[in-house]
Amino acid sequence: QTSSITNAVTFNNTGTLTLGNDAADSITFTGGVTATAPSSKSIGGTIAASGTGVINLGTSPTTVTANGTVGGTSTGQITLGSVTIQDGVTLTLGGGAASPVTTGAIQGVAGGASSNLTINVADNAANPVVQLASIGTDIGTVTVSQSSGVVVTGTASAATVAITDTRDGQTVAFQDAVTIGTLTTAAQGYNIALNAGAGGQNSSITNAVTFNNTGTLTLGNDATDSITFTGGVSKTVGAKSLAGTISTSNSAINFGTAGNISLVANTTLNSGSGNITLYDIPVAANVDLRLFGSGTNTLGVVNLGSGTFDLSGLTGGTTSVSGALTAQAITTAATAVNIALNAGAGGQSSSITNAVTFNNTGTLTLGNDAADSITFTGGVTATAPSSKSIGGTIAASGTGVINLGTSPTTVTANGTVGGTSTGQITLGSVTIQDGVTLTLGGGAASPVTTGAIQGVAGGASSNLTINVADNAANPVVQLASIGTDIGTVTVSQSSGVVVTGTASAATVAITDTRDGQTVAFQDAVTIGTLTTAAQGYNIALNTGASGQTSSITNAVTFNNTGTLTLGNDVADSITFTGGVSKTVGTKSLAGTISTSNADINFGTAGNITLAGNTT
Repeated sequence: QTSSITNAVTFNNTGTLTLGNDAADSITFTGGVTATAPSSKSIGGTIAASGTGVINLGTSPTTVTANGTVGGTSTGQITLGSVTIQDGVTLTLGGGAASPVTTGAIQGVAGGASSNLTINVADNAANPVVQLASIGTDIGTVTVSQSSGVVVTGTASAATVAITDTRDGQTVAFQDAVTIGTLTTAAQGYNIALNAGAGGQNSSITNAVTFNNTGTLTLGNDATDSITFTGGVSKTVGAKSLAGTISTSNSAINFGTAGNISLVANTTLNSGSGNITLYDIPVAANVDLRLFGSGTNTLGVVNLGSGTFDLSGLTGGTTSVSGALTAQAITTAATAVNIALNAGAGGQSSSITNAVTFNNTGTLTLGNDAADSITFTGGVTATAPSSKSIGGTIAASGTGVINLGTSPTTVTANGTVGGTSTGQITLGSVTIQDGVTLTLGGGAASPVTTGAIQGVAGGASSNLTINVADNAANPVVQLASIGTDIGTVTVSQSSGVVVTGTASAATVAITDTRDGQTVAFQDAVTIGTLTTAAQGYNIALNTGASGQTSSITNAVTFNNTGTLTLGNDVADSITFTGGVSKTVGTKSLAGTISTSNADINFGTAGNITLAGNTT
């Protein structure tokens, strides 16, 4: 039946009120309707108003007995108390006009066919918000076909939630916990917010959710919030705001590479064996970010400010930060996790305030480009990783140590290990890739110890520079050996260098070392060109125990004004193919010193000591 009443109607009766009982019923209250007095209401079909007429069914319960719509062409307020939608019935809030809507709890009836709810309020500049107290008990599908914003202040439970459209820039917000089987969204400019109320809420969504909306996404606003996307979650466009725990059941968490991310409270991402993608956090969050799982995790810029980058929950896989990382601290666990910082193309500048210990037993990558820079202000220890790869600058401050342990390190781009710190620098064996230069020391008074340093046979030669301050503390640089396709070894400054094993290089250039301190090659050397500068440092060749056999191709002039030691054992042998000259400073000789038909000139100034039988 189709009924119409022209005036605004107020039902003052305190008994029950029934307005329709069939989906085809229609009652138009042109001037609006108020029914706050009846003890309960039953509706079916369409209840409409016109103009600015209100539809106010008060706070007492309403039962929807047949498919029905509450709303018409009116832009007036629609108000309902708690609503029970009977089995298999759909209630539509709004008739397509710009009507603000407020309801109490909306629920179905347990045990029968699911009930459904549709929101159909015009996308309007007046932004008439739809506010629902809660949704639950056997609700099948909740559809937001259009609105200017929806807020569910209490819990929401539904088999399906489909958000088709809402005004650009306005929000569909679930403030309390949600339990949703399937959540679908459309590529429109509205915002979505889950767990947006005060305090912590625990929500779950079963399907793999793709947030196609091009507006913002808010997932939690408190560290105690929790949302489980069982099948995974993806939001690759638009800005994201995260807080609390976001988890999946071994499925991907993909927050894409477009649209910045804000962390508004401590945030945990747990994907199990799924992958995590997180780009970018450009503004200092000053909260902690925790990652859990064993997947392949790729992050862009991560600016945690005073927060901690907590990787201690990772049990495997690879975690790469391709952009700059800023954090107070990094924590890791003794698990087979691969970690890479500054892993993107080009140069990034990262800084971590506290002393960092990488406990992971997988690989560790610190930079991959000459323009990369990572400052571990309090120092860094990486003795646990199975191997390390570095590029760019690895620096510490104060007295912070740089300890890369005894496992191998590969230098993949021109790089410097050292900063303003005077703390110890330690590396195991080092392989410098083709055409790459490694600089040990950042110009501070840092003692340095390394294992064997080598290049890669067959390609462009690799280079080594030593740049440790000339300092009264005499921090010595000690290298186990130098060899395999090394081009130039440069000692630009130091307070003493000792190479305990063999050394092979196309060129060795000793520019400066502290006066009275020594650049010593204890074992055999094979050098194409050796050059020195007129500074007061000492040079020593073949100074290890027993005999070593060395060769230097060019005509060598020892310009250093400190001492020169050539051998210390009768079995030592040094061939200066192009000749040798040292005309100032004292000399100590032992073993055989020879040339290929070239001069040996030890000058007329500076005494000579023979430390063993000398030829």
